[in-house]
Amino acid sequence: MTERSRRLADLGALRDRGVDPYPPRFDTDTTASQLQVDHASLPAGVTTDEVAHVAGRVMLVRDHGGIWFATLRQGDSTV
Repeated sequence: MTERSRRLADLGALRDRGVDPYPPRFDTDTTASQLQVDHASLPAGVTTDEVAHVAGRVMLVRDHGGIWFATLRQGDSTV
């Protein structure tokens, strides 16, 4: 199976489940810069139960032994 046919099969499976793979919009509730301001005093390694919906472009993805890190850029802010 070629990469293209695998991706088309994945796309079809999403549509079969009723998921729109290319939704016309994504609702956000904060910005990358606001996240940085809100959590500037949060020490490294500390987590919260807060859920944020932020849109941006994934600029970098790194795999460190099964733990994935992504760099998201929105305008001039990076998370």
